[in-house]
Amino acid sequence: MKAKKQKRAEMKVKVTLLVICQDSSMADSDMRRISILLDDSQNIPSKYLIGDDEGRVLREISNSYLNFSYDWLIKNLAGFRCLDKQTCEVCYITVVPKMQDSNKSGKFYNQTELEGIELDSYYEQLISKFGTSRFR
Repeated sequence: MKAKKQKRAEMKVKVTLLVICQDSSMADSDMRRISILLDDSQNIPSKYLIGDDEGRVLREISNSYLNFSYDWLIKNLAGFRCLDKQTCEVCYITVVPKMQDSNKSGKFYNQTELEGIELDSYYEQLISKFGTSRFR
């Protein structure tokens, strides 16, 4: 009896870039000091890795959303998780200074503005752990 070859489903990798904007002119306790970049659908910017390396995907995310040079950004690996049996997510975090027109698309939301937006608690944990200040 011939054994059937089982086709193994390929794992999809979601690359997420958490962009924290810090306004150093405000007090540490000010709810507007730290802002998070969300896309037009109010999600953290991300892209699926398809035949590329994650550095290239991070560069594409950065170039789509930020007016900062990708090479200038300090990007840190913040977390990795499985979303389901076929999808995992690798999260990077970067902190940028508050500047006029620092984003090409999306919007920076401070803690007060995020009140009505459902942000995954996983991202909140990463921001609190790796960000410059406690968030939420």
